[in-house]
Amino acid sequence: MLSNKTAEVFKMKRDIELIRKILIVLEEDEAPEFTGEFNLDGVDQEIIDYHLELIKDAGLIKGNFQYGDNRLLFVSLKLTNEGHDFIFAAKNETVWAKFKKKLGSEMQNVPIAVAVPLLIDFSKSYFKNLVGVDHEQQANRTT
Repeated sequence: MLSNKTAEVFKMKRDIELIRKILIVLEEDEAPEFTGEFNLDGVDQEIIDYHLELIKDAGLIKGNFQYGDNRLLFVSLKLTNEGHDFIFAAKNETVWAKFKKKLGSEMQNVPIAVAVPLLIDFSKSYFKNLVGVDHEQQANRTT
């Protein structure tokens, strides 16, 4: 539960940039499963905990959440397949920049269930262009 002070500042808004950061940290962790407290420098713990709950609700991570000492603690926290797909696309700076540019001011309002397939579509487009798949398909259509 968020403290009154945090709730006033935070107003229970989802931050897709923070979701991206959290998932990157989880993916880059050397252990196959994360257990303990999850911290990010400069981010209020209650906000991190709230976002971890959102990420779990969206099916991007799985594991056991436990509350203790007014903190959210984790046991066997790990990315799901969909979480890996999201972070694979979101870690690509070109894809992430396109995602942010296309959504503009609506970026913070996009549901996670919409953000995941959008990022994957942008990622597919990026890699198709990178390897020239779209150009080959167009050339085959004209011949």
